[in-house]
Amino acid sequence: MRTLSLRTKIIYRLAIMSLCSMSVLLVIMHRYVSHSFHSDLINRGRFLAHTIGDQSATPILTQKFLALGLMLADAKGVNKDLAYLFITDRTGHVIAHTFGDAFPTDLKKATHSDKKSLHRINMDGHDISDITSPILSGTLGTIHVGMSEDRINSELKKLFYIAATVIIVFFLTAAWLLWLSLERIIIRPIKNLEHTFHKAQETGLDEAVTVTSDDEIGQLGHSFNQMAEHLSVVDLQRTNVIAELNESNQALVQMISEREQAEARLAESEEKLRLILDSAGEGIFGIDAQGCCTFCNLASLRLLGYDNAQQLIGKDVHKHVHHSSQSGSSYPDKDCRIYKTFLDGERVHADDELFWKADRTSFPVEYWSYPQIKDGKIIGTVVTFVDISQRKQAEEENKKLQHMLLQSQKLDAMGTLAGGIAHDFNNILAVICGYTEIARKRCGDNVKLADNLQQIMIASDRARELVKQILTFSRKSEICQQPLQLSPLIKETLKLIRSSIPATIEIRQQLDVDAVALADPTQIHQVVMNLCANAYHAMAEHGGILAVSLKKSQFRDALQTLGQGIPQGDYAVIEVSDTGCGMDEETRQKIFEPYFSTKGKGKGSGLGLAVVHGIVKSHGGKITVYSEPGAGSTFRVYLPLVAGPVKIEPTGNEKMVGAGNGELIVFVDDEQQIREMAGEFLTEQGYMVELYSDGVHALAGIRDNPSSCSLLVTDMAMPGMSGKDLAHEVLLLRPDLPIILCTGYSELINGESAKDAGIREYLQKPVPMKILCEKIRWLLDETAVQV
Repeated sequence: MRTLSLRTKIIYRLAIMSLCSMSVLLVIMHRYVSHSFHSDLINRGRFLAHTIGDQSATPILTQKFLALGLMLADAKGVNKDLAYLFITDRTGHVIAHTFGDAFPTDLKKATHSDKKSLHRINMDGHDISDITSPILSGTLGTIHVGMSEDRINSELKKLFYIAATVIIVFFLTAAWLLWLSLERIIIRPIKNLEHTFHKAQETGLDEAVTVTSDDEIGQLGHSFNQMAEHLSVVDLQRTNVIAELNESNQALVQMISEREQAEARLAESEEKLRLILDSAGEGIFGIDAQGCCTFCNLASLRLLGYDNAQQLIGKDVHKHVHHSSQSGSSYPDKDCRIYKTFLDGERVHADDELFWKADRTSFPVEYWSYPQIKDGKIIGTVVTFVDISQRKQAEEENKKLQHMLLQSQKLDAMGTLAGGIAHDFNNILAVICGYTEIARKRCGDNVKLADNLQQIMIASDRARELVKQILTFSRKSEICQQPLQLSPLIKETLKLIRSSIPATIEIRQQLDVDAVALADPTQIHQVVMNLCANAYHAMAEHGGILAVSLKKSQFRDALQTLGQGIPQGDYAVIEVSDTGCGMDEETRQKIFEPYFSTKGKGKGSGLGLAVVHGIVKSHGGKITVYSEPGAGSTFRVYLPLVAGPVKIEPTGNEKMVGAGNGELIVFVDDEQQIREMAGEFLTEQGYMVELYSDGVHALAGIRDNPSSCSLLVTDMAMPGMSGKDLAHEVLLLRPDLPIILCTGYSELINGESAKDAGIREYLQKPVPMKILCEKIRWLLDETAVQV
């Protein structure tokens, strides 16, 4: 390989130095200018984000998202560096943007990868600085401002090219002038000295170097002559020293080799340990005897919210990570369980404490603290920990789901029990009602007895309505909305309430008798019962006044309805108020939630007001509540009034029922008392009656003489053959035979499916004999007309 001359080396070095100097200067200048341009861009973006964020608060609060979008579009139009603007609510959903109809989903993912206020993103080949700013401290959402870097990048390129040209010209000129000076001052004298050295080399060290100047090069010649003289003396000593050095060098090489191998093994071991720590999912950090962090893995940095280990290493762990208890109060490090590891050297485990992040927020942890022992002394501790936020949340959700499941199971069991009780109670009521009607027909002129029997019938009617309520609760009754006069129903409900609450509670009522709504009587009864029961529980301890009123109101302005959004129109308003303990705002916001209850454990299902809310909503109405602690509560139920005149059948007038003409009625029921009572009543009405206890025998009797039967009355639930199956078989024999199906409740059939099966009438037990006779007479007359 050819050796480079001094001249070439100087030229190369001058070139390299010039190139390096130019590069450094260009880089410094570029970074400074780039930083200035970007800082200006970011500052303008942040100012714009804060300004628009403040201006966006009002449109967001008033939900004027169109005006919000126009405001963003105007802001984008007046700023050349503005690439986009968009606003998200506090859940992360975009509510306004400047992208037209299609919002780029990749942009939303890129700007939400973490919670930093500044992101550098690339969108369609353009570098953009995404700047975020919370709106009203984040309560309304976040504004994103995308500042395009295209213009400043273009200006930076132009400036860079100009600066590079100027600097290159400058450095080339300076290098040329410097080279001319070096050539005259250094290169020529060195060439002369080199010539002398070669000549001395050919003739030996005995020939002295000719010195032509007194400068450094001349002094170099004098030094060479002195060195030559000295080398002659030292040559012999050098030979001996070289031998000794060779021996020492071999030993030193061996030591260096061993040390390098040891250092390599140590570095490899440290790297393996670091990889193991960083691969662990748990956070791990070490603490020395002074309580300062000595090391930490990546998981601990991530969980504690630090960017790098240097932010935590050397810091007091107790003051930065573990300074407060779960209640939020600070406690001295002597009471810290991690600190106790220094004292007794035992392992510590805890799962009921908090660790604090760099942003001063906390999270629940489970941690283990182990002592570090060296030469029998505790020199520090190692702490491993995991974030158990999700576990805590899952435990809370599990408890809530278990409670809801228990409540649902209770309600299902109560519904099943209620349905069974209602079925048996219907049969009992049928007997009571039937024999009472028979007794009324036979009492003659005994007015007192007639009045007593009338009271029994009234009580039976109430019991029948109570059974309907039980069936509604157990979801085994049909819902039927009809024009309903609310005043009598509320009066009857208050009579039932009066008998079940203590005398310390006074009931006051003020009812408008003309209020008629399209509603289901049983469900409205349940609404009033639940609201009154809720008021009773609020006054159970000290008593008070339960006030119930019914009035009609006209709403021509939706603002009249306490912000509930009730449409304009005419309403019947049922108001239930109490003078009880009242509710605070937090409780009032939750009272209509399923399973929410302020009563003690086991004293309420938490469904009463939720059912009320559902019923009112299904009727197209609204419910409001006003309450303050210690001032009682007032519930108002708004039900739309029926428009136009409504004809309501009177309940007090009795119609004359036509007597029978010897028609044969087949009556089937598995209850003996019901059969005997029906047989006696129908016989007195002028009918011939055949009684059967089950469907199998009834079907056999009809098959013997199908034409003799005029009408079939059958129960639904019977052993052996159900009423529906009996009706099906009988209709195969006599398709024109009118059939009445009576049932307490059934999950297998309802009024609609009964008519689809060819059954002419479907009656809910208990059926008053008067109504049964009306249906029988009407069906027989209708059948005769058709024939």
